[in-house]
Amino acid sequence: MMKELVTLLKKEGEIFPSLKELDLKAYGIKKRWKAYEAINQKNEYVLVLEIARKSRIIVQDIEQIEQTRKELENRLKHRFKKFYLITNAPICSKAVKRVEEYGWKLYETV
Repeated sequence: MMKELVTLLKKEGEIFPSLKELDLKAYGIKKRWKAYEAINQKNEYVLVLEIARKSRIIVQDIEQIEQTRKELENRLKHRFKKFYLITNAPICSKAVKRVEEYGWKLYETV
């Protein structure tokens, strides 16, 4: 799974010398998401959140995603410069707008 993630982001021009998976349960987040902390070539912290599910992602889910980002920033004691959301689920049009408002880059996989 990590290889596909790196390949997808490499196509977008993002290369990470450092990429590690975060254990969300260790931070008190009880979601079945995969989170990755990366440092790009400009030494900026990047958060990659991967969500695999069948049901549609709605605005409420985006609010939870943003809350998770803030929680991780507090726990890791640094801010993320870029945020990537990778999902295979369909996304509500209002949720897409909210993702853009929060500054996340959205990638839908099949």
